Amino acid sequence: MERDPLGQNRPFRHQIDSDEEDEDMQGFYPGQQSQQTQIIDTPLQFKSAVDARSLHKPLLVALGEIGRHLVTRLEQVSVVNEISADGQVIALLLAHKDNASILYIPSQPVLELTHKLSVLILDLLKPSSVVSVDTYPNTTIYLQDSDSENPPLLQLANVAEDGVSGVDSLPPPNIIEGISAALLSSGLISQSITPVVALLVPTLAPHTPIVSQRLANNVVVAQRLKSDDLDDFIEGQTMFSILADSDRLHWSV
Repeated sequence: MERDPLGQNRPFRHQIDSDEEDEDMQGFYPGQQSQQTQIIDTPLQFKSAVDARSLHKPLLVALGEIGRHLVTRLEQVSVVNEISADGQVIALLLAHKDNASILYIPSQPVLELTHKLSVLILDLLKPSSVVSVDTYPNTTIYLQDSDSENPPLLQLANVAEDGVSGVDSLPPPNIIEGISAALLSSGLISQSITPVVALLVPTLAPHTPIVSQRLANNVVVAQRLKSDDLDDFIEGQTMFSILADSDRLHWSV
């Protein structure tokens, strides 16, 4: 076998210089000082210790608007715990009779909390199975590059299935984002593998990308006027206060 006469040669000088410069000067300009990337670590915890009666049960994760409609139509639901992020309540843990637990999350948390929240749910509640009820926009989603190393999203395969007669077919979702995606991924690598199913309901609402903490800190959100009417609120603290202030709720369809 003939040997490559250049195989043992050192790289060209400009290649060495370029590599070193790329590593040393990446993201910097002449005169610019080095800045450390800010690491955001928001504390996430249950308000109180998880009751043993909430463990090892089927868990229904109700998200957003579809989750609100589902929760308000359940009977005999009681608030047993809540999850807070940096002191702000982001989810309520509900008990439905004695058969299952329900985690109501009115809006998707920021990007950095999605995976952390899914791990917290699986590790502390240890559900026997998880069903996530979520929505997806009736359009194809195109995402920009994420600033997270492990963005909580899953690319879905487009599989042809037999349609139901008399019902117009809707385009299937091509991407799952947020808590639903994080639960599907975390269920495979949790302490004990947990079956997780995502029930996705199409919506005409436009796609809203998951916001990172860095962006959320720079966004000014106008506070809604308080109202006692539950239907006025898809998200916000009103739903939490109504649920949390009631020891036992009785809703009928």
